[in-house]
Amino acid sequence: MTARSTRTVSWILVSVSFAGLIYINYQIATRYLKADGKTQALFGIVEYLEFQHRYLILVPASCAIVLLVRLGWKDYFTIYDFLAVLIALFSIVGTLTASWRLSI
Repeated sequence: MTARSTRTVSWILVSVSFAGLIYINYQIATRYLKADGKTQALFGIVEYLEFQHRYLILVPASCAIVLLVRLGWKDYFTIYDFLAVLIALFSIVGTLTASWRLSI
């Protein structure tokens, strides 16, 4: 795979993971705001049971990081690749933490 196609694929994967992170966090936040008091108190259980698919965001973000590290080994690494790595890492951290609480 050439450097340009690798870069394109990694940017597509980063975009998919970041868009998925935003979409799922929006769903979780709206579900939390619509819940009553008891449900809000125990929302961690609801979040874990009904939004387990959010961990699938880790797959494209991790693949993008692997592709970008592969570019780095061949000395084709640019500032845009560094930006893509930062966005992918943000997607991973946002997935593993309760980042939806920032949007309330």
